[in-house]
Amino acid sequence: MESLLDKDLAYIVMNDKGDLSKIKDLLKCGANPVGYKDDTHYGETPFIYAARKNRVDLLEIFLEHGTDINSMDNAGDTALIASIFAESKEAFDFLMENKANFNLSNKESKTALLVATDLNLEYFSLQLIMAGADVNAHDDDYNSPLIVTAFHGNIDIATALLSHGADLSFTDSFEHSAADVAKQRKQDKFIEFLEKWKLQSTEIRAEYLDKEKKEKLKKQEKLQEQKRQNRQQIIENKHSLFRRHIMGHKRQL
Repeated sequence: MESLLDKDLAYIVMNDKGDLSKIKDLLKCGANPVGYKDDTHYGETPFIYAARKNRVDLLEIFLEHGTDINSMDNAGDTALIASIFAESKEAFDFLMENKANFNLSNKESKTALLVATDLNLEYFSLQLIMAGADVNAHDDDYNSPLIVTAFHGNIDIATALLSHGADLSFTDSFEHSAADVAKQRKQDKFIEFLEKWKLQSTEIRAEYLDKEKKEKLKKQEKLQEQKRQNRQQIIENKHSLFRRHIMGHKRQL
């Protein structure tokens, strides 16, 4: 049951009416970032709105106050799925780093990976695959990530999917496989890739996974460096406050 505090929080967040201090005050008083849903068909919450608008600062504050990272709107979309629909890269990365469940499905039975591949969003798709998303999940029409990728003819995403175990023989509700869809769409290069995969899957998979391993290490190093910089900033802020305190004490003397 939404409260007046929840409505106030939603109004400020979803209309960009206040600064972070006002939002923090409302949260301290008990406002719930997922307690209010707007009156649209989707029933968007302030938390999901923040993800869609790429407001990492708000997402961080909401999670610090115990918000369920996997909460859904009326369409069953999580903040992670919303960030993909909106192509909000920073919000997506933040939610992934904070262990959002990427295998949850919305009311159309679409997981985050199905949404990303359906929209042919390469960055989001590859990050989800690398993180371990279910590559054989399917929606109500039995469309799999590989089948919708064949529709778009995206070889890079297909390579990642197949290297992580996507089922090439899986068919949709019309009994069309990825190869069938590619032929219907006249995705000639994609069809050539599938033929090559059948002959050289071991070599292609090994090459891709080696490349992915290097990318993972590079990403981990980047995260560690960011954490180091954040810690250094905290220390510098503390030193600055201490110096100001000492100077203020000296002036009083």
